[in-house]
Amino acid sequence: GGPLAQATGPAASTDTLPVADCVAGRMAAVQVHGHGRVRDLAAGLRAKSSGLYEKAAAWVGATDCAPIEVHLVADRHAARVELPAWHLPPWAAGAAMPKARAIVLMVHADGRRHDRERVLLHEMGHLATAAAAGNQKVPRWFDEGVARRLAGEDTQDDDRVLAEARLS
Repeated sequence: GGPLAQATGPAASTDTLPVADCVAGRMAAVQVHGHGRVRDLAAGLRAKSSGLYEKAAAWVGATDCAPIEVHLVADRHAARVELPAWHLPPWAAGAAMPKARAIVLMVHADGRRHDRERVLLHEMGHLATAAAAGNQKVPRWFDEGVARRLAGEDTQDDDRVLAEARLS
């Protein structure tokens, strides 16, 4: 692993591959699946996802290239009904499961439409942080800070979402 793995100890699992083993010079193949009424938006997000994980991985020193599954849903209800493993709080626009290398993104959350590319980069930051740490637990403030910094989330609105996440 990268610098985070060195700081947190030996890797807990060997389910990531070094960059040299990545296919066609890409770190992680990103597969985007649209669900329900937003199915047709998946192709656009797939095109925008190119290079996002590489950016996140380079920033934290991750060297893995396992594929990433992205699930695009309309809202929290769709995430729960169409993807039963995802139970998202009202303030979330997306979520990541680093060990599963999976991300869910909502088109609408809190009654607002989200910048899917920005949210995807944020969630990829969580995957890259976990990979760089060898899937060891890192402090939530650090994980969120890395993801927020990568996605350029430094407005008061973003601070409100972070505060709600912290309180929950």
